[in-house]
Amino acid sequence: MYEMKLRVTMLGDFVPVWRRRPLDLENAGAKVLMVWQALLYAGEQGVPRDDLQQRLYGRVDDETANSLRALVFRLRRFLTSRGLDGNRNVRVRGGVYMWAGPRPLVDAHRFLQAAEKIPDEKSPRRVDAASRAAALYTGRLLPDSTDPVIRAEAGRLEELFLQCVRILEPAFRQEKRLEELLELTSRAAELLPNQEEWTLARLDCLIDLGRCEEAMQIYQDAVSRLASEQGVAPSNAMIRRFKELSSKLRFAPSDLTAVQADLWEQSISTSYFCSYPGFVDCYRLATRGLAREKSTGFLMLCTLTDVAGAPLEKSPRQEASSQALKASIGRSLRGSDVYTCYSPNQYLILLMGLQQQDCERVSRRIRESFLEESASWGCRLKFETAQATIPMTIPRCQP
Repeated sequence: MYEMKLRVTMLGDFVPVWRRRPLDLENAGAKVLMVWQALLYAGEQGVPRDDLQQRLYGRVDDETANSLRALVFRLRRFLTSRGLDGNRNVRVRGGVYMWAGPRPLVDAHRFLQAAEKIPDEKSPRRVDAASRAAALYTGRLLPDSTDPVIRAEAGRLEELFLQCVRILEPAFRQEKRLEELLELTSRAAELLPNQEEWTLARLDCLIDLGRCEEAMQIYQDAVSRLASEQGVAPSNAMIRRFKELSSKLRFAPSDLTAVQADLWEQSISTSYFCSYPGFVDCYRLATRGLAREKSTGFLMLCTLTDVAGAPLEKSPRQEASSQALKASIGRSLRGSDVYTCYSPNQYLILLMGLQQQDCERVSRRIRESFLEESASWGCRLKFETAQATIPMTIPRCQP
């Protein structure tokens, strides 16, 4: 007799499929789903009542026991409304809650089983086994879950995926399987965007394949994400890839008009924000011009602090304040000025053709604009200014 099975996606999202249709989870309730996810992931061993209380409420007492019973009642009613027999599917035996319904096929279990079967380094099947396991990992385990056990398991599965990637990367590179290596590193970089290692590996692979324009776009996207989401400048390793790409990047022959069209900005409505490597190039070029023209320019560092003058710690408040400061700087500068995010709490600004007293007016405009933002509450701005100079003598040449 055909056994109906419940197919459950837990990697990257939570999608239970019953009778070939995804179940509607709307109005189920976060904690109700949390109980169901815990039971599905635990499998046949189930979850002891005390453990569920601790995971859901952070304590074990009569109040949380009653709350858990109410949640299980709601879970059974929800499952019944979706075509599953909730009373038969969710059981408690000897103080242990378990899923006793249709056998669940959980993608996270499949990956875990495959990853744990990878043989040791001496086995010729090691690379193939790692490749099969890596293909089954499609995202972090229940990424929105607040269950401490699930979050710990998510970290363990992610580490197993990384072990697979670290087995495959040198093997693919040694065997010149660059297309497979690119697919692997691209997946790793997309699944783990905050781990620079895999973005670098992806860039290296594209460079080896001669796809430098594609690599440059990925580099620019990664640097923009670092600045907007984490407020940090690219590492020295990323900058080295940028320089390598810049030296290798070539364009098809064209006339000057077409080249100039590529160089033009679509619109100039505010000052110029760029990545930190771009700012470095702007600064070096500008200071060379200043040395020749006997003009002046200033480098300004704007630091975001709390009311006591200490840097803000990483938090949603810090991120919102940093974005508000970025917008305030953009509104306060001229179209010819350049700025960049240097660290989560700092922005660098290059001011051209000004005097020292003009810098004070600029900082005042930034501060006034920032104070109009709601995210500025409880924050202070500190400004430091130095003349833009270069520590060398520019070789003179005939004009």
